[in-house]
Amino acid sequence: MRWRQVLLLLIIAVGLSGNAQTVEVPEEPQVNLLAFKVVMRSTKSFFAPGEPVKLEIACVSIPQIASPEWQNRWSNACSTASLHVEEGRLGEYLGFVDEPTWIWNRLYRCLLPPGQSYREASHLRYTEPVWQKITVPAGALAEMRGTVLVDARVALSNGRKLLYDENAQVVTGIVSDTDNDAESGPSSEIQQGAALVQSGNLIKREQLANELLRSPTKGALRLAVRLFDNTERTAPFWSVIESSPHQQLALDLMATRLKDPNLVPDFKLLLNLAGMKARLDNPLEFVAAGGQPYPQYYPDLEDNSVAYFRSLLNSLVDSTDDPQSARAISIAGIAESVSNTGSCPLGTDGVSASEAGAIKAKFSGK
Repeated sequence: MRWRQVLLLLIIAVGLSGNAQTVEVPEEPQVNLLAFKVVMRSTKSFFAPGEPVKLEIACVSIPQIASPEWQNRWSNACSTASLHVEEGRLGEYLGFVDEPTWIWNRLYRCLLPPGQSYREASHLRYTEPVWQKITVPAGALAEMRGTVLVDARVALSNGRKLLYDENAQVVTGIVSDTDNDAESGPSSEIQQGAALVQSGNLIKREQLANELLRSPTKGALRLAVRLFDNTERTAPFWSVIESSPHQQLALDLMATRLKDPNLVPDFKLLLNLAGMKARLDNPLEFVAAGGQPYPQYYPDLEDNSVAYFRSLLNSLVDSTDDPQSARAISIAGIAESVSNTGSCPLGTDGVSASEAGAIKAKFSGK
């Protein structure tokens, strides 16, 4: 009798084991994470203190590598984006876009024969943005004033499991309308700080830059441009210029500042100004190394940015007379750095060999 009980138990155990082997475990959904990106833009260049910051956000995808189901999930995820806002502070958060390496790459690319182009039609294109309104409530901005960065995080999940998340950022300002009167100037205290900076007070330099960041008015921008001379000593004031909500005014003021015979420019300064111009005209960017923008939305962005770079360089040449000055030597170096090399006899997209030669000839006295 006992052996029958043992046999019955063995049969049950084997049956349970067989049933366990036939249980299907749901497969993890396969999602190509490169298919998803986020963009965000501000509805205004600056907001008044106590006013909510109103933004627009869009979650785009590549249809060829994201199924309609996952495209829909990603689009829906935009409505649940989490927002985080920070004030601009030197040494903590600068609030600026990365150096535009995509312009750098274009400037150093060799020219192709006439009729040929580097642009290659891509079959992987992101969908057009479908903008959704998103707001930072006034309560989350209490006591904030000046340059601010809003970071949005969008998460794609399968149940409770996080599959992927992507961030988008936008820089704007919290500034009183009265502070932006074109005729208003810095306070007497700010002006005293500027005098100390000009006399060589390095401690006051960062304090003053932080004060200008907290209140990025037109007057603060004008002062930052006046103090900035493209040296390490005045580097904090470039942060004020680059992050100002008055980007067009910043570009106009810097175009004039570049003509100052005492200012010694370099390649990085022209590159960053071209990046500012690109962000002003075409504000959609990925949050990635170099702030790579969407070429499909702006097919002429690279050409326009390189043209702006060249216009800045030509302006420097036209406003420089002393061929022996540090300024002239630096300008000639910029032209040479983006002109022909042994492996690139035709020059580059930025400056042709003949243009670079003319610039160097002017400053060499030949």
